[in-house]
Amino acid sequence: HSMLTLDVAVGLVLAVALLLAWGVWSYQRSAHRQWAREQAIPEIVKLQDEQKGLAAFLLVQRAERYLPGDPHLAQLAAQ
Repeated sequence: HSMLTLDVAVGLVLAVALLLAWGVWSYQRSAHRQWAREQAIPEIVKLQDEQKGLAAFLLVQRAERYLPGDPHLAQLAAQ
């Protein structure tokens, strides 16, 4: 009986740990995507307007990690 209780407790702890890990991963992914949309893209536009092509290119590369296939980002990368 106590072994069954221990097994259940271990299972619950593992389930909670997995849920927490998933929550942290999901939050970080969302935060990165938000950064790319709200900060990186406007900064890329600004850098391109200032003729700072290398800096814009490097920021596009970084933002594409969080927004793969984003049409607006692809358009900026082509400029």
